[in-house]
Amino acid sequence: MTNWDSYRDDLDTLKSELENLIKARNDVMRRIQIAEEQQQQQPLMPTTEVQLWLSGVQAVETEVDELIKQASEEIEKFHPEGFCSRTFNMSSSYEVEDMVADKLQAVTNLINEGAFLGGR
Repeated sequence: MTNWDSYRDDLDTLKSELENLIKARNDVMRRIQIAEEQQQQQPLMPTTEVQLWLSGVQAVETEVDELIKQASEEIEKFHPEGFCSRTFNMSSSYEVEDMVADKLQAVTNLINEGAFLGGR
């Protein structure tokens, strides 16, 4: 049986880490803006590595938002005492739980990559 308290905790951790990733992205964007203002002649083009990281952040942010919505719907099927009246698909629940873990790892990886790019 799925441990729903752990599932909720994982979802909360994912939300928190996504916020940290967004802060890192904003830091990188701010550094780009400062560099552009200091250059004052031409817009600064971020390196390919930075552009790829920013694209990855945007993609994972969209995916995590959708996953959080989907996971929240799964959680709503339950209450602390057990099953609600709605039909529950256990395999679907495990699939969402695995996706939460996968996205948490993706977010963590992007945060770590962002630190090397000067985002933190």
